[in-house]
Amino acid sequence: MRGEEEQAIVHFTSARDTFKGRGQRMYAAQCTLSLGIIQLDQDNLPAAESELQSAMSEFEALGDLWGAAQCREYLGDVRIRQGDYDSAEKLLVSAQEVYVQLGAQSSLADCHWSFGTLYRDQGRTLEAIESFEAARNIYGLVGYQDWVAKCSS
Repeated sequence: MRGEEEQAIVHFTSARDTFKGRGQRMYAAQCTLSLGIIQLDQDNLPAAESELQSAMSEFEALGDLWGAAQCREYLGDVRIRQGDYDSAEKLLVSAQEVYVQLGAQSSLADCHWSFGTLYRDQGRTLEAIESFEAARNIYGLVGYQDWVAKCSS
């Protein structure tokens, strides 16, 4: 899997450079977000944070609320892994507010999952269970059965 992720980094970096060269800022920002997610998946938190901050700034400059909210959610995940729970919660709340406003149900479910992880890591068991249940319910509504099962385990 690591080799596939490294190959994806090369491709997204190349695509981002091409889009930047063409002045296609939205596509470049999407590539930067993808790079941040890959770095997060690889547990390379400094690189993930840098890419996600950059993407968030670009999405905000473009007025893309959903793109910026996704960056906040993933930055929240970075903060959880760093043990910076207060910052993580603020980022997740900010993302959640946008997802609710936009009616982005699958993104809202992902956010609830992140809250569950945050609360679990803090020993806030009841809040974690509530968050995982909320995620499971939304995943069920949008038809993501694999994620329903993941939330139930």
